[in-house]
Amino acid sequence: MIQYEKERQKQGNPDTSVAIGKKYDPISESGVLKMYHPSKIRKYPTTASNAGTELPDEFRIYDLDAQRFFPNAIGKWYLVKDSENNFGFVPATCVKDIKMQTQKDEESAAAKRNIKQEKEIEKAKTLAIDTSEQEQWKGAPAILRRTPFEFEGGNGTAENPFLIKTAEQLNSIRFGLDFHYKLISDIDLSKWGNWIPIGGTPSYGGSHGGQGFQAADKGSGKFSGSLDGNHHVISGMTIIDHSDDIFMGEDFAERSYALFAEMIRPKDFRQAQNNFVKDLGIINYTIDVSYTKLKNGCTLNAAALSPNASSRTFENCYSSGGKIKIHASRADEQENSLFIYAGGLLSSIDHTKVINCYNTSPLIITTSDTDYIDTQRGSKRMVIAGGIARRAEYSKITGCMNSGEISVPYANWGLASLSAGIVARVGISDAPENIYNLPPETATNITSCYNIGTIRGTYVAGIMGFT
Repeated sequence: MIQYEKERQKQGNPDTSVAIGKKYDPISESGVLKMYHPSKIRKYPTTASNAGTELPDEFRIYDLDAQRFFPNAIGKWYLVKDSENNFGFVPATCVKDIKMQTQKDEESAAAKRNIKQEKEIEKAKTLAIDTSEQEQWKGAPAILRRTPFEFEGGNGTAENPFLIKTAEQLNSIRFGLDFHYKLISDIDLSKWGNWIPIGGTPSYGGSHGGQGFQAADKGSGKFSGSLDGNHHVISGMTIIDHSDDIFMGEDFAERSYALFAEMIRPKDFRQAQNNFVKDLGIINYTIDVSYTKLKNGCTLNAAALSPNASSRTFENCYSSGGKIKIHASRADEQENSLFIYAGGLLSSIDHTKVINCYNTSPLIITTSDTDYIDTQRGSKRMVIAGGIARRAEYSKITGCMNSGEISVPYANWGLASLSAGIVARVGISDAPENIYNLPPETATNITSCYNIGTIRGTYVAGIMGFT
């Protein structure tokens, strides 16, 4: 690989692709075997069955004759990038519909990208001054502020992110959720008032990973860009709501409380490497909500950074000096359910990497004394909390630490009272039938982590609560 990299550097522009191709499965397509063929890239193009990473359905090809550098290679190999933008090699037999590119193609594509970027920026500027929905949010616990979609510099691309210096500019991210951003100063939100999660709504609805659309979700979105904290902190975030019921409350309502709402991967798979939040501290914040008459099936989801993150990397991020405090009880004694989830940094993550992150802030969750689970009447209450994340699926967590106190109320049924220092619950969803035969790298891995915080609950653990 080193020899190959040196040769590519001599080409002048080693990151220029020469073609575009699509993934092809020659085994299942032939009808000989009805099974999935691992069309994956390899570190070295040999006959060895090295573990590889997944190819996107369509990808750029950087060399159509890569095997010439490897005397042990069998057949023809291409140099490509995987879903996380890392270089590797794939057999030519696993590629179809190759379309060659020229310098003119590259220039034309770049021009189109610039035009598209400018249109997206104009769209964000228009959204930032749109007040058509403000009537809906009268009486909501937070006020949606319309701040100009203007920054200290940059154009919102991964290579030239928008530069953020003020609280107003941080707030403006919510009007351009697909762009890339970088802090150039510490941000103080202590005088802002109730913060609305970026991507959420004034009633704390939307972008919570819920099962269906609710009235409180209108106008919400999902952050698919990146944020480089640049070793700065965001301090003083406040989310306080003490009410009988959540604003616009209904059965099976879901609400989320955090700096960001849901975070997802970029729409363009080629930007996967830019799907990150890094070098960021969330400090001296307050998330304090209390509801005494929640309707049936309500879910409350809280975290310092984000309640739901998918296909993303968090690196060198931390939560410190803050607190998450939730108290809730049901509207009446009828049969109903209540779910409360919380994470010191994140709540639910899937296909996500969390690297060298920590939490020192407490998570304190309480419910009324009469709200214990009554299995005879069919009532349920589930409370799950984790120092780094509440739940993880197919994710990697390494070099992380928790020292914050985690306390969840007693429950007398199953895992309805679960807490742990790093991750409370590791699970799988949409698992293939051969889940137990999958290679270890596809599983959730927790490595080099520790907890020194006090953990309270019915089911408790220092590192991982349940899998």
